[in-house]
Amino acid sequence: MVYDHTKIKKVNDIYKQSTQESISEQLATKKQAKDYSLTSPLLLSNPFLTNTTSVYTYFKSDAAVTKLAYTVKAAGVADFTATAKNNITVTGEYEYLLVGLIAGKKNTVTMTATLADGTQQEHTFTFTPTKLTSGMANQVDVKDGTSKEELSDGLYALIGNRSTGTVQITMVDNDGNVRNEIPTVSYNQMRLVFDDAGYMYFSISAAGL
Repeated sequence: MVYDHTKIKKVNDIYKQSTQESISEQLATKKQAKDYSLTSPLLLSNPFLTNTTSVYTYFKSDAAVTKLAYTVKAAGVADFTATAKNNITVTGEYEYLLVGLIAGKKNTVTMTATLADGTQQEHTFTFTPTKLTSGMANQVDVKDGTSKEELSDGLYALIGNRSTGTVQITMVDNDGNVRNEIPTVSYNQMRLVFDDAGYMYFSISAAGL
């Protein structure tokens, strides 16, 4: 992706409508550049600049894909497995944003697509995301509490802290590994709101862009 013409100088610029529209236009061009398949997908690092360690993937499939699971492996940390959500309603086309990679480390990602007939196809790639823009370490302290309830599988959101200047949203797994980072402009993200379609909404600034 090329960002020079968007004149991004600070986080505010990422969230401008003109910036996101420009990125969407570039992405649409890349998606039509060739016939991407599950075994030869389009893979892009954090194209919209809103999920630091994420990888975007797009492919076409004649057979309907009913589920795309993926597993992330990185040295020194437990494996992370999740199910991705398709954001395209066009028949035969699929796009996903894979989150859960570890910043600054070589990650091996295996995507497993389940087709309508029950068969599966896999594709594996390796990628080393950039370091976290916040300067945080990849691991946060974890302490056992008194509850006997079993933890559900993360990711868990850590909201920013104005007093320390760390205003990003950080996603952490059950072991305290930082697996995603969403940059924001200012203030604390008091709420993450999900609608019926699965979209997540959050504030990025206390005073607009």
